[in-house]
Amino acid sequence: MNKLLQALALCRRAGKLSLGFDPAWEAAESGKAALLICSACLSDNTKKEIWFLSSQTGLPLIEVPATLDELWYILGKRVGVLAVTDPSLARKVEEAAALEPER
Repeated sequence: MNKLLQALALCRRAGKLSLGFDPAWEAAESGKAALLICSACLSDNTKKEIWFLSSQTGLPLIEVPATLDELWYILGKRVGVLAVTDPSLARKVEEAAALEPER
């Protein structure tokens, strides 16, 4: 999970990450988002809404095995829903997620 968290930290430093449910939703609806990310420890209702948003917008969605506290440590904000707004960084995050072993 280290590579995935490093990729997310890179997105944060580059300013290409929408942090939180509402900002991620707005980025997806406005066409600015390239990738949606959610934490595995979210509530079922929140996951369902994010899956719905992903299917409606055609954006890929990654469910990361990181907890809210792990994301908080890396990103500086306790969030469970994220949107990457840069296509090249989104590919980098997707590649890092593909390398991660399943928990």
